[in-house]
Amino acid sequence: TSTSWVKQHLKKQIDVQIIISNGLSSAAIEANIESILPALLQGLQLKNITTNPPVYVKRARVWLQDEIAKLVDCKLAIILIGERPGLNTAESMSAYLIYRPTDKTVEADRTVISNIHEAGLAPVEAGAYLSEIMSQMLQLECTGVTFMRKKTATN
Repeated sequence: TSTSWVKQHLKKQIDVQIIISNGLSSAAIEANIESILPALLQGLQLKNITTNPPVYVKRARVWLQDEIAKLVDCKLAIILIGERPGLNTAESMSAYLIYRPTDKTVEADRTVISNIHEAGLAPVEAGAYLSEIMSQMLQLECTGVTFMRKKTATN
């Protein structure tokens, strides 16, 4: 099963687990992943943030990141996912981030960066931005509404 594969192939107790999924739009991943992923990985490496290799899950939904995060016991999970094709493009991808999810995790605990595509937030810029914000999330030990509150209080 997928659970067995994760337990067998991914390190435990890392800082970040990256998950990639076509979600509702394969075109979004195809158009953006080759630009965003190297920028994200380089940014995390420069900040000495430990990661497993990214994993790809076909047709996943956002909540899957919670399950994978629990299995690898990572501090922060990010899923790069293709969004429902909208008004202007089928190439829009989002990044959802969650810090140490539990069975009590709610959507307000999640941070989302959306509209990642060439005509929106450029994928290379998104990768660099995500590595920076993830570093802050690890320092503040939170995501979502709590992260925004703590970030505002420290500025």
